[in-house]
Amino acid sequence: MFAQMGLMLVLGVGVNYAIFLREGELRAGNDARMAAIAVAGTLMSAATTLLSFGLLAFSGMPSLRAFGLTLTTGIAVSLLLAPYSLRSLELRK
Repeated sequence: MFAQMGLMLVLGVGVNYAIFLREGELRAGNDARMAAIAVAGTLMSAATTLLSFGLLAFSGMPSLRAFGLTLTTGIAVSLLLAPYSLRSLELRK
């Protein structure tokens, strides 16, 4: 049950990462520094989330360990897949 709840949380967090990157790109326009700030902010957010939920993976309780492992792997995968929301803009043009 905890792993299923963790997957729901991963879905929400992963969508947020994609939205942050897409909005950062749209607002930055041609300014590379503003786009880099959006990427850095998303990476900082992901790093703190991975750190906090990744520590649950070392818990002695099996349910918390499963929750931490699910969130850690899911958030890492969603962070890797989030830039695909930017690539779809290039394909549409």
